[in-house]
Amino acid sequence: MKNEFDVVIVGGGVTGTAIAYELARYTNIEKIALIEKYGELGSLNSSAIGNSQTNHVGDIETNYSLDKAIATKQTAGMMERYCQRHDYINEIMFSHQKMALGVGEKEVDFIQKRYDTFTSHFPALELWDKVKIKKFEPMAVQGLDGNDRKEPILAIGALNQLTTVDYGKLTKSFFENAKKEKNKTVELFLNSRVTTIVENSDGDFTITANGQTVTAKYVVVNAGAHSLHFAHQMGYGLDFGCLPMAGSFYMSK
Repeated sequence: MKNEFDVVIVGGGVTGTAIAYELARYTNIEKIALIEKYGELGSLNSSAIGNSQTNHVGDIETNYSLDKAIATKQTAGMMERYCQRHDYINEIMFSHQKMALGVGEKEVDFIQKRYDTFTSHFPALELWDKVKIKKFEPMAVQGLDGNDRKEPILAIGALNQLTTVDYGKLTKSFFENAKKEKNKTVELFLNSRVTTIVENSDGDFTITANGQTVTAKYVVVNAGAHSLHFAHQMGYGLDFGCLPMAGSFYMSK
């Protein structure tokens, strides 16, 4: 390993490589290192089989409030523009139909109210009745007897939107494009398990991985769902725990 960097990023998933790309392209930071404990980038949570491969725009995510959906739409749009700029449409990002389905009076009422609230912010969103749903997802309206469900059914959905992302390929593209930036040094260290991160007296940090050390002015840890476990291994945050509950996270000592 080379010894000195401005920023060291720990974790080579889609978030870590996105930060490397943003720093290389949009800041005056010159020397960046990314340290990944596995043998390739995006091999765990960011791999093609490690996530839903969904571009979470926020329109059909029924657990999102309108405010959260608007914020999510903005960041999802950044990813769309990145893929369009680099000609990654149909290579990394793809168009499919998407929908959120309501079955029964209570859910149908929820879907209708959500459409009424969201449609001005998401103009591509459509309201689909049973006939329209049947064109795209016929099994969704079919009951156990093979006939159409007797319950009321309603869906909100969209067609021809960039809905699907290969986050494994996106991960690798971020790093490849980061390295193309002029007058920047962007280094990658694979098969390098970080064991210690120590703040020095001068404010810099020393990072040890596989018995070798590097120093950095700043360290960013992007270990995804493993971040707290990673911190615990180094003796940090031992009074914290993280319990995932139905897509939300509740913090407790």
